[in-house]
Amino acid sequence: MVFQTLRRNGKRLAQLALLTLWGLGYAWHLYAMAGFRFVGEKITIRLLAMDRIGFTGIYEYENSALVPVRRTLRYPLVIAPDHPFPERIMVTEQGMGPVPFATDGAENLFFEIELAPGERKCLTVTFQQPAPGHWFRYILTTTRSWPHPLDQAEFRLERADVPVVWTENSLERIPGGHEAHDAPVVVHAQRTVPGSVGLASGTATSVWRFGSFWPDRDLTLTWKEQ
Repeated sequence: MVFQTLRRNGKRLAQLALLTLWGLGYAWHLYAMAGFRFVGEKITIRLLAMDRIGFTGIYEYENSALVPVRRTLRYPLVIAPDHPFPERIMVTEQGMGPVPFATDGAENLFFEIELAPGERKCLTVTFQQPAPGHWFRYILTTTRSWPHPLDQAEFRLERADVPVVWTENSLERIPGGHEAHDAPVVVHAQRTVPGSVGLASGTATSVWRFGSFWPDRDLTLTWKEQ
């Protein structure tokens, strides 16, 4: 009888210890995740041809916790019959080189980021995407899955020797932004007009900047021949 009682009590103590360890581990995880922030993004969308987009996204993250953080990030894409899966995809870490990534074969990329306590880090995603429908969409609304707005966001729209006009630019309808004074910019024969950003010959660009960025819509661009 005494042995069975001790055995039952031992099991209960073991279960309690496991629950306590699980609770402490979960609390530690929540603490680490609370310190992980998506700080800002800088996006360049370049019309390479009438039916092709070049994309560069620079994303800044920080870890304000006192413990390291490792997280798998999901990077959503917009795929349609006239908006095929991107080509020449690369993910790189500033100063460190390529970052391995995976795809679900549908509409998402996946890659990992690891941050030491107090560290800030930038990841860059580049690709080219065929655009036979003369439109491009970049998903912004996933920003709202983060607990806080981004500190800042910048979008550069470039046309490289492509005679087109933008027929839709949804950045104009996102609150809190403004078109920067250095836009639009036209560069001729490697000489820039005052306030320009030093782009290649024949390139025109416009720049949109936002603070406290938490958009309620995605970025949609459409264009037609000029």
